Amino acid sequence: FFFVFFYLFVRATMRTIASLNPSKASELSAQVGKGVRVRDSDKLHYLGPVADSVFSIPAEVSTSCTPSALLNEFVDQDVVYDLEEADKVLNWHDSLVKLIPIKTTADHNCLCHGVSLSLWGVQDESYHLRKAIEQSMLGDAASLFKNCWRDMLVQRDMESFGFEIEREEEEWEREWEQELELVKDTNCSLTEIHVYVLANVIRRPIIVYSRKHVRDLFGNDMAPCYFGGVYLPFLWEPTECFQSPVMLAYNDAHFTALIPLESPKDSAMPVPLVNRFDEGLKVQFVTDKVYQPGTSQWSLMLKKWMEMDCSYPLPGLSALVVIQRSADFTQEIRQLVRQQQDRDSTPAPPCTPTWSMADASDVVYQSPPVPNSTSPIVTTTR
Repeated sequence: FFFVFFYLFVRATMRTIASLNPSKASELSAQVGKGVRVRDSDKLHYLGPVADSVFSIPAEVSTSCTPSALLNEFVDQDVVYDLEEADKVLNWHDSLVKLIPIKTTADHNCLCHGVSLSLWGVQDESYHLRKAIEQSMLGDAASLFKNCWRDMLVQRDMESFGFEIEREEEEWEREWEQELELVKDTNCSLTEIHVYVLANVIRRPIIVYSRKHVRDLFGNDMAPCYFGGVYLPFLWEPTECFQSPVMLAYNDAHFTALIPLESPKDSAMPVPLVNRFDEGLKVQFVTDKVYQPGTSQWSLMLKKWMEMDCSYPLPGLSALVVIQRSADFTQEIRQLVRQQQDRDSTPAPPCTPTWSMADASDVVYQSPPVPNSTSPIVTTTR
């Protein structure tokens, strides 16, 4: 009971970016809810123009002070240590955009929270994105998602065991129903198929950076981690989608929003599609071996869905994040910068001593009393 109470207390008191302006956060959430549309052909729920947004940390943060110093209360330090300092999954090359892991509430809706933070700077507290995932998996598009999910599980069996685990049709149906129940129950965490559906809901790629293995408390590899990779909205034509991707970190069974730190010079900034060993990120729910990471077909596929720029001196392939402003919290963060600058520029008040060295000669120090003496220690002045 104590731990449940403590978790709820931390969740309720955790300060978020949206807390800088609660009224704006409420307005943005309402706009997202109104921006959900339904495609007539297959009842796929998706976001309209409201999705044309990328939240970022303004460049003033990097030129004024270190991001961690200013945004310390908003930065997920566990992700910084695990995925940036320890394993070098994030921010491993100076030419890449700095991705800042922003604290994302761990309430089983962290996937939708993370995507919502990446787009608008506000979490999915009203479950608009989660409901869109659920409705999309119940409409006529459900069969397309189901087939992709089924192929993905078969591929995973082949990679893990060298053969496909036989399942009766009833078992396939039961497992698919479990995926539906997960998204319906807000007390349940989501899986890879929900990330894929969400990419189609927001009509833009989702890049998930993670370790290759889940680790135990002692740091030992325990099981494969399948979340990492690129999720492309294949139920749309590339021309119908936004090419700037959303970036998430997956660490310790939790999604965290990765917010780009703007460049003072460029509005388009590169994010890696390879790891620090120049190994390409897997495109999820693509089972054809011709699209294996690092192949020419893999590169061509990614270039259809994301804008690339080879002018950057980068290792491997990189996509561009193009900043697209909406009514986010950029102004509030700039206000934090100004407040920090004011504090740094304000000189400290002079220290006025309450006594001088000349007064020291007037102090008489009495020797400690003899043991077992009941007389107190007294300091007197002349």
